[in-house]
Amino acid sequence: PRGDRCDASSFEPALQAIVAAAKATGKPAFPVASLPENFGEARAAAMLAEGIVPLMGLEAALGALRAASTPAGLAGWRPEPTLPEAGTRLLDEAEAKALLARAGIAVPRGVQAESLATLGPLAEGLVRPLALKGLGFAHKTEAGAVRLGLQTLDDEPEMPGATGYLAEEMVTGGLVEMLVGLQRDPVYGLTLTLGMGGVTAELLADTVTLVVPVKAAEVEAALRGLRLWPLLDGYRGRARPDVEALIEAVLALQALMRARPDLREIEINPLILRASGAVAVDALIREAT
Repeated sequence: PRGDRCDASSFEPALQAIVAAAKATGKPAFPVASLPENFGEARAAAMLAEGIVPLMGLEAALGALRAASTPAGLAGWRPEPTLPEAGTRLLDEAEAKALLARAGIAVPRGVQAESLATLGPLAEGLVRPLALKGLGFAHKTEAGAVRLGLQTLDDEPEMPGATGYLAEEMVTGGLVEMLVGLQRDPVYGLTLTLGMGGVTAELLADTVTLVVPVKAAEVEAALRGLRLWPLLDGYRGRARPDVEALIEAVLALQALMRARPDLREIEINPLILRASGAVAVDALIREAT
């Protein structure tokens, strides 16, 4: 309480006891005021002089204590360097998936062409059902540029605005859809976002963001912190998705971004996890121009 309005004898012994306990034990001591305005500046300065840190307000106190109890990071860890702003080019999905495949990320088997008329014959060797996608869109679903479950491409109408087309074998045996994103950040250098994916990714908003570089154990710990982690851990006897394949894909993407400073963003949504393996069904990649 404020000394100019309250009798200090009612609370001064408690504050003195905190100072004495800290000195006697050598342990950190934190007097906490339930309301931030209850600690006057003069009293706070006096306690700081005694080596005691007054915490002003329960919310701030809990945040400070949580930060103080967080384990130290790995020795020698450094974030990726920040890069100057630059214009970017959006790779079409066929380009993006070719890049992912070279990095060791599994992608569906597919073919591409500039028009549907030329795409049909090329897709004859693909296993049905097929997914048909228009190229040149950042968000194909919203643009109506995705058609699923097709047995044939005959008589499919053109997609307005498409710069080309991609036909792929649809992924079967999927258990969970994940979102994996890496992005250059003006403050942190390079960040990694993990979460539940698919068309409901924004609705679920179940994601976690880490600062690169990360190791496999850190990725797994972040996944376990998701609200929907039980879906990745065989919830109620369901088949367990291949989380190890997810972690391997994340590390491969991290290596790709660290090796290619010109890549500014990679987002895979969804990365479909099977009982064995993970497949990048959709990909968005931007590179500096």
